[in-house]
Amino acid sequence: MHLSDAQVDAVARYIEDHTEELMAVHRQIEARKARGNPPEMTAKLAQSSTKLQEWLQQRHETKT
Repeated sequence: MHLSDAQVDAVARYIEDHTEELMAVHRQIEARKARGNPPEMTAKLAQSSTKLQEWLQQRHETKT
């Protein structure tokens, strides 16, 4: 996707006009990343990963 010069200028103006608000959101995102996933989400991710590995193994076995 290509942006026009006017679109790029509009984005730059928006960032300049809303720097504090954007930085506050950025700090919230960084804080969330630093906390990591809650235990229940970590467990769900592990379960999904296991299911994916099992599916991949089955798929590999049926192709050979």
